[in-house]
Amino acid sequence: MDVPIGFVGIGGVLKSRVRRDSGRGQGCKCSMDDGVGGGFGSPVPLKGKTSPELFFKLNAELQAAVNDERYGDAARLRDELVVVRSNDPLLSARDTLKNALDEEDYKTAATLRDRVRELMRQRSEGNGFSLNRISHLLVREGSVTKVVSTAADGSVPISHTKFSEKNSAYQQPSWSPSGDYLAVVKVSVVDPKQRRLLVFNLFENELVVDWNIEETPFYFFWSPCGTVLTYLSSKNGDLTCECVDVQTRERRPQFGEGRPFFYDMKQTDTIWGVAHIGSKSVVECFKLFEAPEKRESILLTESPGSFKSPQWHPNPSLEGGSQALYMVKDGTSSILKCTDIVTGESANLIRIGNGASVFSMSPDGSRLAILVRGERAEELTVVDGPFDAKDQRNMEDSPFTVNLSVPFSRTLAFFWSPDSKKLLYLSEPMDSISQYHCRWNVYDFSRNVLARFEEHAPSKIFLTQIVPFFDQYSRSHRIWSADSSAFCYSAKSERLGGKRGPTFSWVQHLPTEMGDNKEDNEDAPRRIIKGPETPIPTPLLTGSELCSWSM
Repeated sequence: MDVPIGFVGIGGVLKSRVRRDSGRGQGCKCSMDDGVGGGFGSPVPLKGKTSPELFFKLNAELQAAVNDERYGDAARLRDELVVVRSNDPLLSARDTLKNALDEEDYKTAATLRDRVRELMRQRSEGNGFSLNRISHLLVREGSVTKVVSTAADGSVPISHTKFSEKNSAYQQPSWSPSGDYLAVVKVSVVDPKQRRLLVFNLFENELVVDWNIEETPFYFFWSPCGTVLTYLSSKNGDLTCECVDVQTRERRPQFGEGRPFFYDMKQTDTIWGVAHIGSKSVVECFKLFEAPEKRESILLTESPGSFKSPQWHPNPSLEGGSQALYMVKDGTSSILKCTDIVTGESANLIRIGNGASVFSMSPDGSRLAILVRGERAEELTVVDGPFDAKDQRNMEDSPFTVNLSVPFSRTLAFFWSPDSKKLLYLSEPMDSISQYHCRWNVYDFSRNVLARFEEHAPSKIFLTQIVPFFDQYSRSHRIWSADSSAFCYSAKSERLGGKRGPTFSWVQHLPTEMGDNKEDNEDAPRRIIKGPETPIPTPLLTGSELCSWSM
C-alpha cells in the first residue's frame, strides 16, 4: 500500500510523497525492498503532542486522506495544520515573512528575517524545543543510498531523497541544531567531479541549497545558531574548511586549511572558531566570517600535545570571556589547558602521561571525560570540575573521580548525554578480531549506576568514519535523544540476521532507574545493570549504515 507523506503550506498545497509498506507489527518497520516502512498504527491523540510531532503526523494523514479521496478528512486535517503552523512561533514567522515578500513589503520582511534568525538561534539552544526525529542513511547493494528521517519510534517516515542510481550516492546526513535543516552530499561514483551539496528545510519541504562543489565534503558541522553550515574537504593535499549561510544562500570565506584540521565553534556576538591544525603545529582562535586577508587569529600554542580536537568551554570564564580547551606538550607528557581568549589568562588543568589522549567536557561544564591510550593499556576516566582559566589546582593532585575502563577491553568512542549526567561509551574486547562483540555502556553519575547493553557489530560507516574521529563528531553527530533517555546506532545484531544479516538502525532506551525522578545518590555503591535487566533495543529501518538524532 502506498501512503503519501507530504507537506502543506499556507494555502494547503501538497508538495511531496513517500512510500511506506502496510506492516503494523512490532520490531523492524522497514524492508530493504522499499527502504521506508512501518505503519502509523491506530490514530495518535493530538493532546500532548509537540508541534513538530503534530506537524509531520498531520501532513502524513493529510496526504493519505487525499490519496484515498477522503476530502472531508483532508479539509479537516488542512485546517488543523494551519493551526499548528500558527501556534509555532518559527513556522508562523516564516509564513508571515513569505507573505511580506509576496506583497513586496521589504521593510517588514527585513524585520521578520531578523525575527526568524533569532527564533532559530533560540531553538538551536534548546529552550524546551525538541524535533525528536532520527535521520537514517540507507544503503542497498553496496552503493545505492537514500536519506530518510523518522519519528523516534520509526513511525512517520519521510524520504528526503530518492534511492540514488548505482552511479551516485548520498553521504554524511547532518541535522542543524534547530532541527529545521538536514544537510547531505550527493556524489557521482562514475565521475568524481560531479558532486552536489544539498540542504533541505524539513518543515517547508524545500531544497534551500543545491550547489555544485569542487571537492567532496566528508564532515559537516553546523554553527551554534543553526544557520551556518561548515564542512571539511580535501584539496591539494590539505583539508579546507568552508561554510555557507543557508538562509541567505551565500558562501562565506574559507576559514581554515591544514592537515589534520580539528575545530569547534562558539556563538557570542559572532561565531568564533578554535582549531588544531596539525601541519602548522598550532592551536588558534579566530572569527569565522572575517575575510582571510583581514582575519586576526589568537595563537594559543605552537606546541600542541598529543590530541585531536580542541573544545570551547560551555561556560564563560569568571571574567566573562570565552574559554578554549586544548593540550600542549610538556616533555613526554601533555597538559590540558583552559585559556580565556579575552584576558589571556590560562590554567593548567590536568597532566596526561605518555600516550595519545581524547577529552570532552560535559555540556554543562561540570565534568571532563579523558581517554588516554598508551602502547599497552588505556584508561577512560572522568574528572569533576569546576574548570576555569583562573583554576589554580595542583595538576598532580587532580583526582580522577570515576574510572570507567572496562577490564580486558578497549574504548572506541564516548559521547556525553545532553543532561550531562551520563556518559555513553563503546567498548570491545582487547582480543576481538571481528568487531562483532562491541557493546554500548552508559554510566549515570547521579546514581552511580552502570548499564551494559547487548553485543553487536557496528556498521562499516560508523566504524570507519565516526569512531576514528569521535571527539570531533561528538560536536556534530547526535547519538543521544534530547531528553537523555535513549540513544541510536546502526549495527548488525544476533536478533536479526547475525553477522550475515543486514544492518539496522536501533534505538536503545535506558533502564527505568536511570530515568526516574528519585533523588540522586552519587555515594551509593556502584550498581551494574546488564543482560535481561536492560531494555531490548528497538530496530527501526533495515539497511541503515548511519543514523543520528535531531535536537
